[in-house]
Amino acid sequence: MDGVAYPVCDRLCRELLETDPVRVLGPRVRLAVRPDCADCRRAKQIWQQVARRRPVRLQVVALSASETQCPQLWIEGAPEPEAAALRDPDALLSWLALHFPGYQGCC
Repeated sequence: MDGVAYPVCDRLCRELLETDPVRVLGPRVRLAVRPDCADCRRAKQIWQQVARRRPVRLQVVALSASETQCPQLWIEGAPEPEAAALRDPDALLSWLALHFPGYQGCC
């Protein structure tokens, strides 16, 4: 699973890891930010709060100075401008629950 180590506690967890990794490990979230941008720093803080509350495979990468739109967000490989506009951890968790039914972490 992308090099992620996860303790497989029983048969159900092992089956879920094989059949529905998003449900167990959380969605892959790639947040591209510019270090000198206040809006990007805030987005990074919010996503880190989300990752502390629920399983999310968060990857934060730096954008080049020439990028005009920031922050940029991809979830499970797809650009997500709707989620990128959310500025509240609870709203993001609700958005994730709506778009990834069953997303809850392992047993």
